[in-house]
Amino acid sequence: YSLEIINIARSELGIEIDIDVACSAGTYIRAIARDLGVALKVGGHLIELRRSEVAPFSLAEAVTLESVSQSNLLDIVEVAKQVLPSRVIDLLEKNELKFGRSLPASEFSGVGIAITGDNELCALIENRNSGAQPIAVFVKE
Repeated sequence: YSLEIINIARSELGIEIDIDVACSAGTYIRAIARDLGVALKVGGHLIELRRSEVAPFSLAEAVTLESVSQSNLLDIVEVAKQVLPSRVIDLLEKNELKFGRSLPASEFSGVGIAITGDNELCALIENRNSGAQPIAVFVKE
């Protein structure tokens, strides 16, 4: 984790400080600005917040909306498998999820994905009440 001061400048609004923060998921940058302002007895807030990296993805992989085409989009299942644990399900389990029913508990904790053997993303699931409960189901009719 890091916090680097990039620039300090006076403006009509007061003193503006540009920082670059590397942090874990769940870090509240707005709260850091507020808390720094309180500690310095000057008040603090954000004028701008730009996320430059999320999980394994950075701005280097980003594209503009104008340049997006189906040929250069990432496969949603491959992306999901990089950031969430996965569970391969059979057709009977896929049908259970389709109707919002739970499956036997998964081996992982937290939220994960349920995919078929042919790599179809079926649901986000989470172990609750001794079973894997669907949180969001993507099964097509």
